[in-house]
Amino acid sequence: STGGSAAPAASAPAPEKTISVTMARRNKPPSMDPNSTALAPAEFYAVYDPLTRLAETPSETHPAPALAESWEIDPNRNWVFHLREAEWSDGEAFSAEDVKFSWEYYLNPDNKSRLISRVNTVETVKVLDDRTIQVTNKGGVDPIMPRRAALAFILPKHIYDDSSINPIEFMATTPVGTGSYTVSNFTADSSVELEASPNSWRGNQGVVGGISRWIEEATTQLAAFETGDLQMIQGVPSLEVERVRGFDGTVLGAPAPLGAQHWDFANRRSEGGPTLDKRVRQALGLAINAQQIADVVYQGLAEPAPGQITHQATFGFDPSLSAVPFDPDAARALLKDAGFGNGFDFQVDSRLDGDTKPMVEATAGFWQDIGLNTSIVPLEINVWRDRLYGREQKPWPGAFNVGWVAYLYDAGFLYDWYEGGGAYRMWDADDPTQGKFDAFYSAALVETDDEKRRGLYQDIAKLFSFDGEAPVASTFYANALDAWREDILSNHVPARFPELRFDELIPS
Repeated sequence: STGGSAAPAASAPAPEKTISVTMARRNKPPSMDPNSTALAPAEFYAVYDPLTRLAETPSETHPAPALAESWEIDPNRNWVFHLREAEWSDGEAFSAEDVKFSWEYYLNPDNKSRLISRVNTVETVKVLDDRTIQVTNKGGVDPIMPRRAALAFILPKHIYDDSSINPIEFMATTPVGTGSYTVSNFTADSSVELEASPNSWRGNQGVVGGISRWIEEATTQLAAFETGDLQMIQGVPSLEVERVRGFDGTVLGAPAPLGAQHWDFANRRSEGGPTLDKRVRQALGLAINAQQIADVVYQGLAEPAPGQITHQATFGFDPSLSAVPFDPDAARALLKDAGFGNGFDFQVDSRLDGDTKPMVEATAGFWQDIGLNTSIVPLEINVWRDRLYGREQKPWPGAFNVGWVAYLYDAGFLYDWYEGGGAYRMWDADDPTQGKFDAFYSAALVETDDEKRRGLYQDIAKLFSFDGEAPVASTFYANALDAWREDILSNHVPARFPELRFDELIPS
């Protein structure tokens, strides 16, 4: 949506039946403070509201009202958001000052918020009145600002202004939000318990509470689900899918992947290394048998990516690109041509949870087969995230395993990690390739013509491709299946962002 306004959300009818839901998944936030992680967990969306919420259907997505009831572009090319009346869970009134505070808090690098990139096109936020804000973007109007607004949770300014408390510690375990739920108990690395908020403007449709348990070990998850201790699990390991299908009353489903699993290579001249040579990067891509990984590791629930990190469901996908073939002989020839016929020591860094572990081990084996002395360095999830934000100050490894998700179905949310001003960028700031990327990306951020913006994203896809600069090896799309009890939930449809909306669930 690049302009116009959205109709206010209809009030939900009173639920006829009420239940609590216990779910489990592996990805866990370090705390309930949304500044603590780049993760966008369902628990945050239960407690906090952004200005908009992404409405997903099988055929399209669009920004829908949340704390903002409507929005438009004004004559001066600024976005104007009209806000609803709402209360914080502690009874304080929500206002435009909370929005201004929140976005400025995220934008201030001194605050070290992990959400800084979610508002990176915002230049200023101005309060026009208690229910209206004006957003000025950098360099011109951001065509997808209403979608982007779904990424930034609105924080309670009065909590951060209270000199008697430490707001970071307070929000970590007893957060104040405008969402449908409050936190009744938070146990770090274990679980969070939710209960219906008495002050929520949105309410719920019958799920009046919930428990999220963060269980990293898949066997433990499945055992609890099979016995009924859990009503839902997210990210069923591919090797266990057929077993779970056999559980009584169980439904499985997954949303579109919206991004490829891929390897980002070390490209910074200031750090050196064999992958500075494009032929080496191409060899690494040719050595990966993505189809075999899809068939064996993911049991056919994955497919090779067509030469890019974007997915077909994402705005900006380039249909002219095709998958890099598996050709280890050509890979060895490229290594020899680049002066590395005898191989070299090659470090790969990755998380190793769930299906990722066998995938990484298989990929390392493919690289061993072309003569590289490959070592795997496992990363705990928060260390992995800190690498993205430049807080883990180590030189790039030879390859870093990532898998961006275009949460808002727009390629900009895959490519924003690589911009020159970001800590994660793969090239030195003065590298010509960084300059090319930044030119395409910055132009896309302010291009309101959809087809022109699509073309700019496709220019980036070609720059990243095997025949371009090959800074990444895009390998495959994988579907992470959810499983849930149909006798407990009647309408769950797996989504991508957020992956679960407690307030929209209807008891069976």
